[in-house]
Formats: sequence, C-alpha cells, structure tokens
Amino acid sequence: MLTLLPVILILISSPVEADWEKFATTADGSVETFYDQSRVKYDKDLIYIWVRYRLNDSEKSTKSMEQQQKLNCTRRTYVRLEARTYRDIEWKNIKENIQPSFKEHQIRDGSTVDTLAQILCQ
Repeated sequence: MLTLLPVILILISSPVEADWEKFATTADGSVETFYDQSRVKYDKDLIYIWVRYRLNDSEKSTKSMEQQQKLNCTRRTYVRLEARTYRDIEWKNIKENIQPSFKEHQIRDGSTVDTLAQILCQ
C-alpha cells in the first residue's frame, strides 16, 4: 500500500497537458495565434475554446494574451468569456485579468476568429 501512495500522488498532481496548435500569423509576423485542441468543447452549435496570442512587438509591455471564447457557428458570433494579459511570451507572468465582456461580436471575414471558426465549425 505504501508503494502505491507515491504513484497516486504523482497522478493527482500531474497537470493536464495542453495541445496548443498555431492556426494564424499576421503577414508581418507581429501576432501569432494558437488554440488548445485538448480543451475544445462542443455544445450543439456552440464551441468553447481557449485561444492564445503571442505579440511579437518588443516595445509593448503586454507580450501575450489568453482568452476563453464561445463561438456560435450558426450565428457566426463570438463572446469573450475570460481573458488575461501577460508580460512574457510564454504565458507565465500575468499582467492583468480582464473582466469578461459577454458582449456578442460578429465574426468578421478574414479575421483570426473567422479562421478558427472555419477549422472548428463543421
């Protein structure tokens, strides 16, 4: 029994690995955008997704951002449910937690959200 305890503790304390897939980069390379394939959740025509942005502009104090979004495939809209900005490009040093807006936005053609909707809304 005592030999099982360390194994159980390791299993309980091990974080779930994210599967971040880069799906968009701006033409000038200033912003890279990723989504976590392991946390995509489908609920009828709604998709809940985590998105990360890496901002490759060394002049700005915000270097990256992470958001949870809800996409509505039928209405072609999205809502930001949760967001935070970071001082580093590895999403470790939180700069600010942003209050959810719950405001529904239209998905613009050619935007990164449009690219993500094309990947996930099938």
